[in-house]
Order: sequence, then C-alpha cells, then structure tokens
Amino acid sequence: MMKRSKLGRGGRLARLTGLLLSLTLLAACSGNKIKDEELTEPAKLEKIDQKVTLKRNWASKIGDGQGKAYVKLEPFYYLGSIYVASNDGVLEKLDAQTGDRVWRRKTRLVISGGVGMDDGQVFVGTIAGEVVAFSEADGSELWRTRLSSEILSAPRSDGDTVVVHSYDGKVFGLSHANGEKLWEYESQDPRLTLRGSSSPLMIEGVAVIGLANGKLVALDAETGLLRWEQRVAIAQGRSEIDRIVDIEGTPAQDGSLLFAVSYQGRVVVLDAGSGRILWRKEASSYTSVALGYGNVYVAEADGKLSAYKINDGSLQWQLEDLSWRKLSAPATIGAYVAVADFDGYIHLVSQLSGELVGRQRIDSSGVRAPLREFNSRLLAYSNGGRLVSYSLQE
Repeated sequence: MMKRSKLGRGGRLARLTGLLLSLTLLAACSGNKIKDEELTEPAKLEKIDQKVTLKRNWASKIGDGQGKAYVKLEPFYYLGSIYVASNDGVLEKLDAQTGDRVWRRKTRLVISGGVGMDDGQVFVGTIAGEVVAFSEADGSELWRTRLSSEILSAPRSDGDTVVVHSYDGKVFGLSHANGEKLWEYESQDPRLTLRGSSSPLMIEGVAVIGLANGKLVALDAETGLLRWEQRVAIAQGRSEIDRIVDIEGTPAQDGSLLFAVSYQGRVVVLDAGSGRILWRKEASSYTSVALGYGNVYVAEADGKLSAYKINDGSLQWQLEDLSWRKLSAPATIGAYVAVADFDGYIHLVSQLSGELVGRQRIDSSGVRAPLREFNSRLLAYSNGGRLVSYSLQE
C-alpha cells in the first residue's frame, strides 16, 4: 500500500504542491479545471438591504490564531464553556456567556489540529504529529502521544477512545486514559491532496471519517474494525489535480442520516447505519456542510452557497454573490445561514429564500475556521486570532 512517507522526489514535490493548493488552487479553479493564465477574481461585495445584523456580545484575542500555516483550528463549545487554540500554542478556556477567561496555557506546541474535548480532557494535534491531552479543569497536560504524521483535524473522543485522523491518511484509536495507541487504520491516499483532513464524527461507538480518496469510512471506535465504507466521489480526469476528491469537512448527522461533501465530487446523504447512499448531487467543497429548515447547505469551492432539500436533493436555491471569496464552512442560526470569507466578512443569508440579508466584518485577516452556533449565538474565529460571539439583531 502506498505511503506518502515512502514517496520519491516526485512524490515529495507533489506533496509540496498539495500544501500550496489550498492557497492557490481554490482561487484558480473553474469547475474541475485550472486556468493557467486566468485567475478568477473574487466577487466584489455589493450594497445590500441590511435586514438583520450581528450584535457583538464579546471578543477575545487568542494568540496568533491560525498563524502563517494553512490550518483551520476550530473552537469547541461544551456546557457553557469554549475551548480554543492558536497555531503558536496558546490554549484557552472561556466562559461562553461573558467571554471571561477561565484559564490560559502557553503550551509551546505548534498546534495544527483541534480543538476536541470530552470527559474532562481537551485534545489538540500538532505539526510534529503529536496528540496532546490537557485537563479541562485547569489546562495542565495529562499525556501526549506521537503518531505518524502532522495532525490537521480535531481529535474526537467518545469517553473511552480518542480517534485521530493524521495527514498521511491514517486513523488512530488512542486510550482516553493515557494516550496508549490501541489500533490503526490505513487508507490508500492519492499522491496529491488538499491541505487538510476531515475530523472524525463520533456516533454511538462508531467513528465516521472522510478520506482524501473520496471515501467515507465507519470504524468501530473500540477496535478500529471497518463497519462500512462508501465512495462519495470518483476521481476523474487525466492530471492529478483534476483527480483530487478530498473529503475535508467533518460529516454531519441528523438522526439516522449522514451528510458529506467532497472536493470535485458530490454532496451525499447516507443511511448512518449501513452507509447506503440515499441521494447524491454533483458539488465541490472543501468544508463541512450545515443543516437547517429541511436543507443541507454547501459552501462550494467556487464561492456559491447552495441549499439542497434533505428529502430528495433538489436544489432549493443558490447564491452566487460570494463567488470565489473562499468561504468558510457555514452555520445556521435562527432563520439564517451564516458563512465567512477570506476578507473577514460574515454574511447572513435567508434559509428560506437564499437572499443575502446581513453582513458584519470580524477583521481584515479573513476566516478559515468553521463558524459555530451555540445557544442562539454565532461564534467566529478569525485567521488573526480574534474570537467573537455574536447575537442576531433583527
């Protein structure tokens, strides 16, 4: 089975190109092709009828945020607290209501994956391939385990096993108690991929992970045994760039249904128990989807925001006003779906009509991390490290 660590010079160059793809490819693609001489310009923001605004509840500065590396560190909300990390190693616990700092730890790590939290422990991954667990109570380090490659996604846990997806395509199960390696699953990844990895989705003892080869796999969290696998996208085209079909976003769940989308592939709805695909539509995205009002929302790679009906996959509406603005993963809040862009603007779109009805700028550094909704509040984390809690104001 091919491993990236064993690639020759050509493979290493391909991987280096993969690191740059996330910075250049997504702005230069047209459908599934790259125009060598013509870069697509991001859409200019036109004046809108501001029907709803975002009222800032509080703001906090978290280290250097996403840093200079192309990472997407996600804040994690749990029982009234927010856990957030920066690329330069700052890890914080904040009161979700007030934004007050509960504790702050300078870890001296280069954090590239996180944050995960479960059963009294907070987890991050590093550029050096380490998974590190900290106490939820005071931020003290509990254990660390080195894996095979850098960690670009958030570790997830069910209280017994911490499941980690590393950038070389492997999935590991670690003991929640001490970080001991319990099992390892290895996928056959393509030579060229986007710069990112899907975080596991934990469902009743099963970890569902999107892979760089366009497949979703469901692994037993205790043993690592394969429960089912399903191909979301099929690589097509002659060049390796044309054949990129990564699933970078974390799958979403609604009852017995799973939702996932791949780059240059499809958005799909599956049965969570069997992995059987219920419907599929052509789409291309490098983020997670959002759910609401009977729709699944996809921030497409070309900047379109699309709403597909959950029941049958029919396209309800599609917003093109944000084309090529490198959209973040969307989040639903109230009657709206929110999405952020490379220039730091958060856009509010009606879930019913797809009309752009609100806009607020967090800062000029842009937003790559997924937006999060909790208790009717929207949480945004900018590339420069500005963490802001907003409420809707009609």
